[in-house]
Amino acid sequence: MSLVGNLLLISDGAKWISYIAAADYLKATYQLDWWHYEKKLRAALPGELKLQQELMSLLWAGKKEEHRRLLRLKRLVDGTSEKLDHLLGYLEENWDGNLWVEGFTEIY
Repeated sequence: MSLVGNLLLISDGAKWISYIAAADYLKATYQLDWWHYEKKLRAALPGELKLQQELMSLLWAGKKEEHRRLLRLKRLVDGTSEKLDHLLGYLEENWDGNLWVEGFTEIY
């Protein structure tokens, strides 16, 4: 492990992975997996392709607060939805391991 400057742990949101990433000796960063998040996003907003694309574009641009605000606004306008509430809960539970990791600008 001494050769690794910062280990990136990508997860589906399983708590045990975030606990490992928090260990000081690993110097690890926890990141929520894009595929799992987008799958939940599509399930929460079926038939709303344009909104799904806008929300994912915000994430790609690193605008996580705007992403969260737009989801909350959607819930406010449409009323409560079990799937949307689940998505917002998933986002909040994984806020520290979000889909954007500063300092990792290249994909190998």
